[in-house]
Amino acid sequence: SFSDPLRGVRISGPRVRRGDWSWTWSRRRYRRWNARRSVRTFAFVHGCRRVEGRTMGVAASWMWSWLFPRKEYKIVVVGLDNAGKTTMLYKLYLGEVVITRPTVGSNVEEIKYRNLTFEVWDLGGQQALRPSWETYYQDTDAVVLVVDSTDRGRLGTVREELFRLLAHENLKRASVLVLANKQDLADAMTAAELSTSLCLTEIKKHSWHIQASCALTGEGLWEGMEWVSEEVKQKHKAKEGGES
Repeated sequence: SFSDPLRGVRISGPRVRRGDWSWTWSRRRYRRWNARRSVRTFAFVHGCRRVEGRTMGVAASWMWSWLFPRKEYKIVVVGLDNAGKTTMLYKLYLGEVVITRPTVGSNVEEIKYRNLTFEVWDLGGQQALRPSWETYYQDTDAVVLVVDSTDRGRLGTVREELFRLLAHENLKRASVLVLANKQDLADAMTAAELSTSLCLTEIKKHSWHIQASCALTGEGLWEGMEWVSEEVKQKHKAKEGGES
């Protein structure tokens, strides 16, 4: 078994015995599970160094893609520190709130929704880590920007980071979902207020949507995933139509 430092939960590998008719199948399943564990642990341990963090973004993303060939769609989750990105990810993945710590590398999980599989990357939001976000952008179908709706003092920084990533070559076809998080707090800005502060109407080359949310209760999270799902399906159909 293995205690995952990112989740605060215990993960147990499958039990296998030689002579068991399912030995070969179980052994393959264990190798797949163990490889997933290694990718997450490798990114967690080594991603905390700024210089190595940029290299880790490429290495971890490449290793994941090599071990588990892409099934469907890729999402990167970005935002400033303490916005609720990791809480959001594991609320979707596990259906419960987990104890989190500041992400110093990246967390990655597969989330299934409406017969679609999403490879979701949660990226650290500290100032020293934001330059490494771009190393995860390749093949990204959607960006989820998680915003602390009570943090009015840093909205200018959020806006700068948003328009910087929108200008990146690898994200020119990505859809953008903005989660106005922490709506359970009394002083939270509404989604409409946040949209105005972030100048979302100035986004002309990307599809975008803003969704009020609370990562602790799950409010708005699946509604956001519904929008992302429809976006990527439409783009996939359009791409197939263009190739035929």
